[in-house]
Amino acid sequence: VLFYEGMTLLVTARKGDRKRMRYVRRLLKRLKTWATYCPSNFLGKQYFLEAEIAMVKGDKLEAIAKYYSSILHAREGGFIVQEALANERMAKLRLASGDEAAAAPFLEEACRLYGVWGGTEKLQHLKEEIAQRRCLKG
Repeated sequence: VLFYEGMTLLVTARKGDRKRMRYVRRLLKRLKTWATYCPSNFLGKQYFLEAEIAMVKGDKLEAIAKYYSSILHAREGGFIVQEALANERMAKLRLASGDEAAAAPFLEEACRLYGVWGGTEKLQHLKEEIAQRRCLKG
């Protein structure tokens, strides 16, 4: 629950809500404690929230490192949806930086994982978003 609450609050924090950002940091602190005792369940989630916080702060290199760590831990733990989400966010970060070649493998993996999970609507939405980006770009 902390993980999803933190993700939701970060959307607002991106719009300059410092109070919510402080709250997200408190959630992250609790998540770090849980990750200490059960890394297989919580470390990947911790890395994902840290990546999102790095994005809010504009630290793209830190975000890339944390997304990558999140992907690896989610894969290791068998958390398909979390791995798909981390791949998707990494791809979007790379696309926003104009690096389509670096984004491609992460997008492909996100799509594959959403398909394995059975998230057909999410998969369709992601494919439509990708197509729209390409149309706007070219």
